[in-house]
Amino acid sequence: MKDIFGTLEEEHDKHRELLDRVARTQGDSPSRRKYFPMLVEELRSHANAEERTLYATMMKDADAQPKASHSVHEHEVMDDLMAELQETDYSNPHWIATFRKLAEKTRHHMDEEEEETFEAGRKLIDDSTAKELARRFEEEKARELEGQPLSS
Repeated sequence: MKDIFGTLEEEHDKHRELLDRVARTQGDSPSRRKYFPMLVEELRSHANAEERTLYATMMKDADAQPKASHSVHEHEVMDDLMAELQETDYSNPHWIATFRKLAEKTRHHMDEEEEETFEAGRKLIDDSTAKELARRFEEEKARELEGQPLSS
């Protein structure tokens, strides 16, 4: 079984692919109507599950807490951009400009997590706990995608 860090890195690869797919779309096209909602669902479910598992653990440690807090803040910024995009017509020129901002912030966030935040987490979390967090992440994300109430 993968640990939380490997699981999240695989998720990030999927997110990068979805960002690329949406970026290749134009106007109010069937492909944009298909891939953008998929991206939103993936990013939101990932962020919520990540916050309940990895970041909840990191927040308990004085050294790791700033990295986790920063990542949670970035999730909030990305969520605001997704909400703005959901309220904007796909054919509006403002849509693609806002999407580019979202893509830039999301890529920066994933890169920073992989290069800095996960390193801080690896120093704090042993292998057994990292595997348990991966299992819990998968459960939390599945519940999120199914729209079920989440555990605390």
